[in-house]
Amino acid sequence: MKKLLLFTILFTTVNFFSKAQSSIFKPFQIGIGSGFSNGLALYIHPQYNLNDKLTIGLNLQSAIVATGINGSSGSASAVGTYQLTGVYHFSTEKVRPYVGLGLGLSNVGTVAVSNSSAAADYGTKFGVTPKVGVKMGHFKLEAEYNILPSSTINTFVLQPSHFLLKLGFDIEGGRK
Repeated sequence: MKKLLLFTILFTTVNFFSKAQSSIFKPFQIGIGSGFSNGLALYIHPQYNLNDKLTIGLNLQSAIVATGINGSSGSASAVGTYQLTGVYHFSTEKVRPYVGLGLGLSNVGTVAVSNSSAAADYGTKFGVTPKVGVKMGHFKLEAEYNILPSSTINTFVLQPSHFLLKLGFDIEGGRK
């Protein structure tokens, strides 16, 4: 019975992916780029086109973000993100606006300083990343907000969530 169930799942998966490929675009692409905000991010984003409008992938990203820096206080976060992503493109033309969502884990290290006291936190947190963008050929412009849970240490509220404006390009991919 277990072998029959395993065979059925395998057959269905292979059948789905063989029929669900994009007819206009190449099936695989790898996005590379950087993001800017109150810091800097670098990312690599391997993706698979399920069809002409729907893409799934992985977002592997590192970011360093500073917030609330004024005089003798402020905080900085280093965030390493590993997310499963889904993107829906509204068009199959050369200019393709899209929306997407990423879900996954982030390794977060945050340090806050105020006058003569400081606090630090490090850990793995579950995050959600809604995004909007536009793809023009192999180039893309994207805005995303990485939502991560905050932590409170002493009187400090450490908030690693951050907004990024990302510029990047795709290797491979594109039209067939």
